[in-house]
Amino acid sequence: MEFTELADYPLPPGTVTEWTPAAVNPPELWPVDQRPASYIHEAHLKHAEQAKRQAHHHNDGCTPSWLGTSFRIHDRLDRRIWAATLDHWIDRHEVLRTRVAMEGEAIVRRTAGPGDVRILGNEVGHLASSMSVFTHLQQLLDRSTDPLVWPAYQFATIEGPNHFTVVFAADHALLDGYSVALTAHELQTIYRSASEGSPPSPPETGSYIDFGTRERDLVGHADCSHPAVQTWREFYAQGEAPLFPALPEPVAGRRVPQQSLSAWLLSARGAERLAEASKRSNQGFLAAILACAAKVTGDLTGADEFRVVVPQHTRSELRWAASLGWFIGVVPVRIPIAPAATVSDLAKVAGTEMRRVRPAAALPYSKVCELIDSPQHLPFVLSYMDVRHVPGAEQWTSWQTRGLRSRDHSGTDVYIWLTRTPEGSIWPYATQATRAQAATSISSRDSYAAKWRTLPSRPTHAHLRPTPLYRSIPLHRSRRTLMEMTPIDLWAPKAGTLTEFRPTEQSLTAASRAPLSDQPLSFLQEGHIRTADHKRAQGVDWSPWIGFTFTLPGDLDREALRRAVQAFVLRHNTLHSWFEVRPSEDPGGSGVIDRHVVDESTIELAPHSVGSLNTTDAVREHVSRSFAGDTSPLQWPSFTSGAVEHGTGAGFTIYYGVDHSHTDGLSLMLGVEELRALYIAESAGIDAQLPSPGSYVEYSGEERAAAKNLDLAAEPVQQWISILAANAGQLPTFPLDLGVAQGEQTRSTRTHIDVLDSDESAAFAALCKSNGVGFSTGIFAALALTEIEVADRANYFALNAVGTRSDPRYLFSQGWFINLVPVSFTLSGVTTFTDALPLAHAARAAVKGLADVSIHSVIAQASKLTGSDIGGTSVPPMVSYIDMRLIPGAEHHDELEARALGGPGTTGDLSMWINRKEDRTYVMVSFPDTEQAHTSVDRYLRHLRNVLRTVADTGDYRVVRKADARQEVETA
Repeated sequence: MEFTELADYPLPPGTVTEWTPAAVNPPELWPVDQRPASYIHEAHLKHAEQAKRQAHHHNDGCTPSWLGTSFRIHDRLDRRIWAATLDHWIDRHEVLRTRVAMEGEAIVRRTAGPGDVRILGNEVGHLASSMSVFTHLQQLLDRSTDPLVWPAYQFATIEGPNHFTVVFAADHALLDGYSVALTAHELQTIYRSASEGSPPSPPETGSYIDFGTRERDLVGHADCSHPAVQTWREFYAQGEAPLFPALPEPVAGRRVPQQSLSAWLLSARGAERLAEASKRSNQGFLAAILACAAKVTGDLTGADEFRVVVPQHTRSELRWAASLGWFIGVVPVRIPIAPAATVSDLAKVAGTEMRRVRPAAALPYSKVCELIDSPQHLPFVLSYMDVRHVPGAEQWTSWQTRGLRSRDHSGTDVYIWLTRTPEGSIWPYATQATRAQAATSISSRDSYAAKWRTLPSRPTHAHLRPTPLYRSIPLHRSRRTLMEMTPIDLWAPKAGTLTEFRPTEQSLTAASRAPLSDQPLSFLQEGHIRTADHKRAQGVDWSPWIGFTFTLPGDLDREALRRAVQAFVLRHNTLHSWFEVRPSEDPGGSGVIDRHVVDESTIELAPHSVGSLNTTDAVREHVSRSFAGDTSPLQWPSFTSGAVEHGTGAGFTIYYGVDHSHTDGLSLMLGVEELRALYIAESAGIDAQLPSPGSYVEYSGEERAAAKNLDLAAEPVQQWISILAANAGQLPTFPLDLGVAQGEQTRSTRTHIDVLDSDESAAFAALCKSNGVGFSTGIFAALALTEIEVADRANYFALNAVGTRSDPRYLFSQGWFINLVPVSFTLSGVTTFTDALPLAHAARAAVKGLADVSIHSVIAQASKLTGSDIGGTSVPPMVSYIDMRLIPGAEHHDELEARALGGPGTTGDLSMWINRKEDRTYVMVSFPDTEQAHTSVDRYLRHLRNVLRTVADTGDYRVVRKADARQEVETA
């Protein structure tokens, strides 16, 4: 994503509408908020106040300092939905609902609550030329982003025939460059979701206001002895604040507009070559960039040292990953330029320097200025940002997404932003003060960029390489990323030296003596544990674990990973439990399940060397045996973890497996994020600052308490009884023969099939939208038509899997947060796909109230009348639909080679997962591994694909029932 001024963005002519936030009460009447401003926000505010005072004595006026973005949405503008989209976004980001201002001599914050700010649209009219659009918007954004008033941000839209362009700007106090990069995807996602009739569901995010409080708590007490102060003192002992190396005399007197340069620095292949070369030298990509800058400085100016200020993000906790705010610190960098030094030589120096100064970013520069005599203004800054994996980055080109910034005025400043895009290229963006007599400065700047561009492609520097291991917390990663499940038989890990992290003998002894707990199990856990006990009684090894694996670059710090895994286990108290089934006192009753809880003070892990495993098969077989044998819920621990080192500089793979009673799919995704963050923090000797996770043990107790209020007269029970009565009193089953007798189970297998490509998915979604329903409702309608035609079913009945993390306490928890709700509707009279849509929509709407009512607790009551029961099966056959496009950062797992892993299990029926991605919609199923099942499942999935593609291609699908087909044959 290129950053440009608004003048450089190709604004189309069209109908312009201004979208302005408005509050129920004026900001001066909002409640006082005691949370302090961040240091950088306070400094920015004081600078704006000073500039305002100076404006009274000069004719300059106050210079805008906004950032923003512009992008295209490929749909007609629905004003109601767009206003609702912006309302939702403003509610989501508290920083957009707060005002920090000088009231007398004090800085006072006032904050409005969610729902207290709403967007108002004002149609300006049709502007017939790009110049008229630019002129209007430039003036609008400049006057609407004053940091001293609220709101300090503004939206506008430009309507085209089948699309509209969004322009957004906000004062720098509200957001940084990474926030800008997040904006297009968030707004596109919310608008698309609302257009399709689905509730917006972006991941939860932290508040930048809370960040300011956290920052003050951490560094407010800092004094001149702080290490960061010493770093800056040493830097300034060697000279003043650095200037651009090739800059002539600064412009004196009146401030003048700066000129911008934006150019390709590297092609996609060139960027990749630089990355590979950097990696071979065990240096980061930023070190290589700084080395190139130092080399150019030496070649052009003869300087013996390169000095620059480098921004570093301060999003040190996962909760800030998707937040709007100004999460930036800066560090001073000095790189000596030895005679005849190569870029490779300089990269090593730069890498060492960055590792030395990086911790200084934690102390805000304005705080440094309070403590020592240092210049408050930094005229030469070089920033690097890798945006290849920012959510939605792969769509930026089609969306025509650009980052925007206000015009700047300065006689000395040169800021360079280097951005690596999804295409693997890097954009430099530099500003340089200009005037008639300063033409030489422009020439110097252009020569600097041109010289720089030649360096990375030289073969003599081909041994440089980046290692992203020491990025603190991954900025672009969501708390809700999704990985496709990979059977462990298909996992292909690299060979290497394997280390496991096992409980010590003292921990195992303490666990075996762990006392009983009166905390109940969740319903899912109970069914799962009873099945495990039944299998063990039959002599069957059964532990349906699931797990994850991901790979990091660099060399493994074993002790850091041991501490990280142990911290992970201690954070999630469901992992402290093991279960035991003892006979019931009632001869005809089920066994009694006891929960034993291990005292966390006795939990300690130790590394255990397995040794060198020289083949992929050897690694996979060892890990598979460990997952199968060491994760039973009837023992402790029911988890296992380890790492495979692939050789010096070749990276290492981390793996983790756990019994399903303690986890679910989302928990695995959260686990990748959390364990990686913990390892990075432990290896760097810092606190990971992760959000506190809720307890699945507490959730289980709450679920049981809610179930106590259910009896036969309860509305959820009556609703279930009604649905079961319409379906012969039984839970749903797959409509075709799977080669397994009713009530029996056999080994399961998995397969998947792509059913729609990107264009077909869009066409299918558009048809659903035109009929007033969402994509997922269309999926259930297509499933119903498939069952009419392949099985002549008169009623569609399925169990829809839904998540139960409705309480924010459990957003980061490890646990089995899943429920099933019934979707049932009659198929009589249905002749087309569009006939089925309103029926599917009504069926799903009718059961929304059942999402938080455990299916197990309801069935326990309903079975008293119907005789229906789920027996020992913890999770009946189900249908799941997820729009993976709404999960920011899902594509980033390719970089980590992150995978969810599953082992062999048993089943007597079929479960189905339908997922929509940017490039396709696919179906994955788990079913009995029998010859008949393979035949039936293949027939079903091919038929479903035909229904979906026909709808996408033609706009509808005509049902042909078996009787109709026979009639057609007889007539023919």
